[in-house]
Amino acid sequence: MRASGLVREYFGLKFKQTVAVWSVLQTIVSVVGLVLTLVLWNLTCRSADFNAVA
Repeated sequence: MRASGLVREYFGLKFKQTVAVWSVLQTIVSVVGLVLTLVLWNLTCRSADFNAVA
C-alpha cells in the first residue's frame, strides 16, 4: 500500500481530499529540501572561498 493510501485510511479522507493533502505535504517537503540544499551549498562555497584566500 502506498503512503497516500495510509493517510487516506488513517484520517478517513475521500480521494479528492487525500490528493489535496498529499500534494501540499509533498510541496512542503520539496521546498524545505531545496532551501536546506541551497543553504548548505552556500555555506560550503563560502568556506571554500575563505580557505582559498587564507
